[in-house]
Amino acid sequence: MTLGRLLRQLGISTMVGHTDMLGAGADGVMRAQLSPSAFCASMCPFVVLGGARRHVPAQARVLVHQIWPRLRREDAMASTYSAQDFVALQRELGLRARYVSEMGGDIELFEISLRIPPWEVMRPLSQEDLRRMKLSNSEDVFTPVLTGAAPATANVVDVPLNRTFNTPDRGWTINEGTRGMSRKHPLTIEGEPIGSFELSFTCDAQGITANYVEQRMVRGNAQDDRVASIIIVSGKDFGLRMPVRTSSLEGRDALRSVATARVPAGFIEALVASEGRSLTIGTQTMRRTRTAIRPGNTGFAESFKRSLTDCAKQ
Repeated sequence: MTLGRLLRQLGISTMVGHTDMLGAGADGVMRAQLSPSAFCASMCPFVVLGGARRHVPAQARVLVHQIWPRLRREDAMASTYSAQDFVALQRELGLRARYVSEMGGDIELFEISLRIPPWEVMRPLSQEDLRRMKLSNSEDVFTPVLTGAAPATANVVDVPLNRTFNTPDRGWTINEGTRGMSRKHPLTIEGEPIGSFELSFTCDAQGITANYVEQRMVRGNAQDDRVASIIIVSGKDFGLRMPVRTSSLEGRDALRSVATARVPAGFIEALVASEGRSLTIGTQTMRRTRTAIRPGNTGFAESFKRSLTDCAKQ
């Protein structure tokens, strides 16, 4: 925010992109060109907002997420928090809201970033979002003419008051009476609670099996809300698709989905090497509603060592 205010004070323009060095010309002077293909994530959009003229090209990607205590971001659900944490966080939220207003941005930029908890992937902003939130206000940052966007009403997610995080989660634990480990976690879309899931890894004579059990609130037509596909990813190279065995109604407004899959050795090796840090669980419903949750790795290494190490060697 200090950098953004300094940019505004000096009348500097901002653009999302990166510099490609072209080398020296015939006169020996180094040359470069500006490429519009780039990522701008986390605090980067708020720095861009400091520019007097701001441009985000269509090739660039801008992504936002919630503010969270840095040392607890890796596994937010399994962490503990103090009154000092809340005081510091609320102070930071106030400063961020003031900054957005001061720089002439729409408060929706602040609000929409606060929807994305640390266990979800960052939320990309479309070109329409960028113009509406006044993050992009010029098609050419090298001219003095501004083309500011008109104010627009924010699209706020309406979260019923009775929807709360009531899923106990303190990290990975060993399953009593079995050779395996599991973790429960809330299921959210842009921070809105829509259910919960439990992922477990169990061991038998054939090796390790991944088991996924989900409870999801029906948001529209139950048939459209049924889970169509589930994938768990470890790192960049290992994705495990889990066939959905059942996805059926429980009562009037809840769907229970179950999926299982054998875990190949390479996937387990990637999990062990990262101690579970790289694990992401993605789902897609029949209506193509997607979730992507990173459950964190608290207790993963110890639970795996005590319950599944011998099985993984088979």
